[in-house]
Amino acid sequence: MQQPDGTPIQQFEFKDDKAIVIERNKKTNAFGALVQQPQTWSIWDGTASTEPEKDAQNRYIIDAASDLAWLSQNDIVTAGTFLQTVDIDMADKAIGSLKLPAGSTYDGGGKQLKNYQNSLFGDATELSVQHLTVDHVTVPSSGVTHVGVLINTLTGSATFNNVTVSNSTATTTNGAAGGFVGYISRINPNSREDTETLSVTFNDCHVSETTVSGSRSEGHFVGLLRGYDNGET
Repeated sequence: MQQPDGTPIQQFEFKDDKAIVIERNKKTNAFGALVQQPQTWSIWDGTASTEPEKDAQNRYIIDAASDLAWLSQNDIVTAGTFLQTVDIDMADKAIGSLKLPAGSTYDGGGKQLKNYQNSLFGDATELSVQHLTVDHVTVPSSGVTHVGVLINTLTGSATFNNVTVSNSTATTTNGAAGGFVGYISRINPNSREDTETLSVTFNDCHVSETTVSGSRSEGHFVGLLRGYDNGET
């Protein structure tokens, strides 16, 4: 079995105990469904907004595109885990960045998020992201200093685990640009008395087919890491 362009789907061998005897006027179900089930995407209509519900583990469950719309419009005070359970297509419609509390974790659940017309998390503090594939994200440069496909400016430590960014664009004429994060600094970057140690880690992360362009600095993962008192790693 193959697609019209020749891309393989599955291969079968009908022999031995799987052999099929061809008989007149007899229908045989050889395998059941011969092709994979199509992916099911939650596609945003550009207006719907629904507040995510919590599960028994107190995680916010993102099971519809409208949940992301709500998170882009409303502030949540307490840090938590946000778990995406479906593939989401934001349909290239205008939207703000997600507003997640400092210290939160966004768990993509191994799902995809595509066609988002903004930096996904905007400016964030101690936000960690895991198990997420982001595709076709375009970060507008107007009115923004530093830009990143996932985070424009990250303050504080964070971990990115099993995250992929592809076919995206982060461009600015005012600052730094990065495929993951535009600019990283400590929470209180100007305080010499602050004992905070800044650590940002990338595990099994990938950036592909993504355009990154900044006027001050640019990087495939991070555009610019601010160094002040050698408390950054």
